[in-house]
Amino acid sequence: MIPCMLTLLLAIPWVSAQLGVSFSSGYDFFTGKTEIIRTETTFTPGAMELKPKGNLFLWPGLWVPANRTTGDLIQTVISADSTLALECGAKKGQWCIAPYVMHGVAYADRERRQLAIDPDAKIRIIYSKTTDGAKWVQTTLDATTGKMLQNYTGGTGKKVQFEFSTELQYGNLGTTSTQVYEDTVITLAAPDMAFGKGKRKGSATIEGVTSEQEGKIWKIKKVVIPAMRSGVANHPATGKEIHG
Repeated sequence: MIPCMLTLLLAIPWVSAQLGVSFSSGYDFFTGKTEIIRTETTFTPGAMELKPKGNLFLWPGLWVPANRTTGDLIQTVISADSTLALECGAKKGQWCIAPYVMHGVAYADRERRQLAIDPDAKIRIIYSKTTDGAKWVQTTLDATTGKMLQNYTGGTGKKVQFEFSTELQYGNLGTTSTQVYEDTVITLAAPDMAFGKGKRKGSATIEGVTSEQEGKIWKIKKVVIPAMRSGVANHPATGKEIHG
């Protein structure tokens, strides 16, 4: 979870109850035997509502739930709110994307350079460790061209849970189109055959879960998170309305 008004509140304490934070459909993958040392996934956010209310955050996250008040949550965040043009220069229908590290429930650090992305963009999001294993690196790539978009180092500690999350703040009514995560690869420090069971949240669906090296490497072909409600969006390239 991350604070709202992202540019202004990077290091200001916050209380989730005051922001009206809630979470929708997604999927969690947890290991109780080892730790996660690397993850990769390709994300397509789908069309954004024309006039979003509150704040909507879509993110794959890496953390330790038992340490949620003190540990670091690694999360590259795709966001929608009424200030996107100011945040990242987004046109109508575009999302903002930036790597974040949420430190407990106190404050967040992030890559200063947010970028605007189209709703049909395919963004490769990679979480890996620095060579010495001391910190985490978040890398975003254009999955179609291979171009690096962002590379941010920050956050520490072992991580045991990887999840696909939909976060709503300040009365946001939820997504109006489908989110898709494809070609996910999760690497553990040691094998854990129970890791691939996962935990479904809401209406999310999953397909093509396989493992290699006796459960050390896990691959997920696709995770689909359906729209929470119907709505009208606008494609930034064509200007045409998209009805969810």
